[in-house]
Amino acid sequence: SSSSSSSSSSSSALMSFRMPPLTVCTEANHVVHPDSTKANVLLRREVSEAALYLQLCAYVRALDAPAAAKRVHAAAAAAAAAARKAVPPPERFKIQGPVADTLAVGLSAVDSLRSRSQWHWVDSKYLY
Repeated sequence: SSSSSSSSSSSSALMSFRMPPLTVCTEANHVVHPDSTKANVLLRREVSEAALYLQLCAYVRALDAPAAAKRVHAAAAAAAAAARKAVPPPERFKIQGPVADTLAVGLSAVDSLRSRSQWHWVDSKYLY
């Protein structure tokens, strides 16, 4: 009698187990892993190509030290003109040394990804 009760409790446990809904993986929302040793792995896109491209553009703008220095100088010049003060020289806002070198390396890497995207597409094999 105890064996029949244990089998009925295990069958009721199996009956209460619910399978998660299965979805068909399509190429539209999943891509193959760029590493050939992980051939059976699919990657799911977290952001759209357009959002990724816009994010890369934002990083390029943030890492471009010479362009940032020009923007800051222009804002300082406008503020100085409004206050009728002397305009500070542009060299005052220039980033130099190892920080400028590091920003240039980051800018080059991000800009390379953005230029390979060809309007909202990044080849993910270059990301890993």
